[in-house]
Amino acid sequence: MAIEKSEILAIINSRLNRAETDIDEEIRSVLYDISTRANFINKEATADTTASTNYYAVPADFKDMTVIKADDATPLDKITFENFQKKIAEVTGTSEPNEYSIKNDFIWLYPNPDKVYTLTMFYSIFHPNDVDTIEFGELFRECIYQGVLAKICEKYEDWTAVSSHMTLYEAEIQKRKDALDEPMFFLKGNNI
Repeated sequence: MAIEKSEILAIINSRLNRAETDIDEEIRSVLYDISTRANFINKEATADTTASTNYYAVPADFKDMTVIKADDATPLDKITFENFQKKIAEVTGTSEPNEYSIKNDFIWLYPNPDKVYTLTMFYSIFHPNDVDTIEFGELFRECIYQGVLAKICEKYEDWTAVSSHMTLYEAEIQKRKDALDEPMFFLKGNNI
């Protein structure tokens, strides 16, 4: 079930016994903050290269690249932009890219593509600047509530409540971060 802005507003008003009507800025702030803490929101996209062009804009709301593949081959190796600069100074030929760097909202490929390749990118994003479409799943519901509760209490300078809600907010974020690190377990089934 998607988390709706109206549900957040109803919970905030209920828990704080208030009649807030517009908490968009508080929600926006919390959604962005959560998305800065770890790679919680992940996307996949494809883009075609152009022969002899080695830089391409990162996708919208880009945060961090997880994997890039050219024509679904082996993932490209990530290198620093400094190493990228050294490599292009030494070798100017074209070939299938096998390394990339990220700098100034661009993906820099090395070596320069010698033909059109389809890049498949797996990456994380910051939460978009849209509180009407909440990208976080159900597991983030209480985290979002606690963050917004803290922001509303801050607005009214209720510092004891801010401290309490921030403690709960941080604990919820930590739970989500810990879940990212948990290995996946598979059960063998014979009735599939």
